[in-house]
Amino acid sequence: MTDQRELDRLLGAFFVEGTDELADRVIDAALDEIDHTQQRRARRVAWSPSTMSPLIRFAAAAVIGVLAVAGMLVVIQPGQPGVGGPGPTPGASASPSESPSPSPSPVIMPSTATYVAGTETISVTTPGVQALAGHVTRLRGRIVVSADTMNDPRVTGTGTMNANADMYGAVGPQWGTYRLENAGGAWEGTWTGALWDGGTATNVSGWLVGSGAYEGWTYFVHVWGTSSFQVEGVIFNGSPPTTAPLPTPAPSLGSPLATSAPATGAAGPASVTGTGTHSRTGGTEVQMGDVRQYRDLVITSDATMSDPRVTGKGSAQLDGDAYGTVGLEWGRFELKNAAGAWKGSFTGAIWDSLEASDLTFWSVGSGAHAGYTYYQHIRTIGTADVLEGIIFPGPPPTP
Repeated sequence: MTDQRELDRLLGAFFVEGTDELADRVIDAALDEIDHTQQRRARRVAWSPSTMSPLIRFAAAAVIGVLAVAGMLVVIQPGQPGVGGPGPTPGASASPSESPSPSPSPVIMPSTATYVAGTETISVTTPGVQALAGHVTRLRGRIVVSADTMNDPRVTGTGTMNANADMYGAVGPQWGTYRLENAGGAWEGTWTGALWDGGTATNVSGWLVGSGAYEGWTYFVHVWGTSSFQVEGVIFNGSPPTTAPLPTPAPSLGSPLATSAPATGAAGPASVTGTGTHSRTGGTEVQMGDVRQYRDLVITSDATMSDPRVTGKGSAQLDGDAYGTVGLEWGRFELKNAAGAWKGSFTGAIWDSLEASDLTFWSVGSGAHAGYTYYQHIRTIGTADVLEGIIFPGPPPTP
């Protein structure tokens, strides 16, 4: 151990003549490092040591002096008990287990969120079990292997999908789990979507969480097509969104369904297409490191569809996180018309400098639409919407 005389000499040396010159160098170096750190963490903030008032520079010198002495005291009294919780708190002394320098505050690392696109081919390895339950053809446990070729190697690889579906005639919901692997790691999660044209056309999306080299990242993936599938999505350093539950409790699609046949024609199951417009108002925005969080935006929309049951005026409460020019969105939704309403939730992704979006909606009906579910996929460029989906007499899927 260092003896007391040596420590006294070191402390004395700190306050001898010429210390002011040393402190100036230390302050300038520290402020320069702070300047660079601030530039990395919050690019909007521009300042330099030269813009600081003498009072602020004096305060900075005082803080550096206190920290230097505090570092000495840690060496002098290694057995002194620490004060405070796991992390540093304002006014708390440093813990003896900490470095002589104060621990830095948590930093939100810069994001490299990316829009990705490519193609997918599939092959069925296990057909699964198919059974007729009244008017519903139920498929359970089909195993599908996929090969994804993307413009980003992180999401290029081989996937294994567990797929389920309920077909109400030519349309129906589908859902399951998916794991995509490559040399760097894996992406795994759940997906939901729809089938129409007798099951030959598909549209699904999912939220996959990374592991291995992709730990801490999320991949939103949207797949659609017939025999050859298109894929697009975003990769971002964060977690999948959470949405409010649907307003009407519905049984899992794994449970028995009603066996009575629904009405046919306009009141029965159908695939739908259409267009719409929307506008955004209100809400708040907060910059958190490299992530811009916006909350409680109010969306009003107008949809003109091929089926009058889902033509009407819509409203939504929207939240989102933007990682540069891409991000994710989620929220609650309601569509009204003279016959009734559809109410539910949605999730999706945004890109192209936040001008393009890809959203999946699941809504349950009320009024004349009671007992039905409306799945819709909306792709937006600017304020113009392109919609497609299905209406079917059953509950939304629960993967």
